[in-house]
Amino acid sequence: MGNGMMRAFGPAACLLCLLAVAGCATLTRDRDAGPVAAPVERQTSLAEEMITGDRGRAWSLYGRGQYPEAVIEFRKVMAYGRTVEEREDGRFGLAKCLIRMEMFAQAVDTLGPFSTSPQTDATRRRMALAGQAMLLDGRTGDAETLLEIALTDRDAPDVPPWMGACSANLARAYLYNDKPAKAVTMYEKAADIFRQAGRADAATRAEEMAESLRAAL
Repeated sequence: MGNGMMRAFGPAACLLCLLAVAGCATLTRDRDAGPVAAPVERQTSLAEEMITGDRGRAWSLYGRGQYPEAVIEFRKVMAYGRTVEEREDGRFGLAKCLIRMEMFAQAVDTLGPFSTSPQTDATRRRMALAGQAMLLDGRTGDAETLLEIALTDRDAPDVPPWMGACSANLARAYLYNDKPAKAVTMYEKAADIFRQAGRADAATRAEEMAESLRAAL
């Protein structure tokens, strides 16, 4: 009778043993699998952030003087920004970093090419910054030409602060190129723009330069 019962329950016992083994194998695989992967949407978002860069982070690095690190972020924004505005901001930020790092020729290349008849303020602002880089690089003749174009024939009622800096840089170019009378005029223009923009210190410095030059004429 004992042998009969063994024969009767044998298959059921074997089945229970197989299920128990399978359960243990499943638990082992679950433990070995590691953390659950993030959703596809989240993974894509993180990948995009790594590729496109972060404008806020780039400018924060620039503000802290971490120019090599900012260069990396600005390059990503310039190349992969989602809009034209983002890509242009990346290019402008990259050029400013290069100027701070005294890589003036590379900054000019980053900002170019340039037009003899710029149509937008974004283009003029790039030309103004390139003119500053040329000036710092000792290319005073090229700087004078580019800065003059950036300021000429602008058809807009407002006068943004960057035009004050552009005017002051053009005054310096005139001074280097032995044109002191023109330098006086541009320093006076820079002072007016800075004053309108609420930048009193910059306006005072430009006025002092104009007065000093006028006295020497």
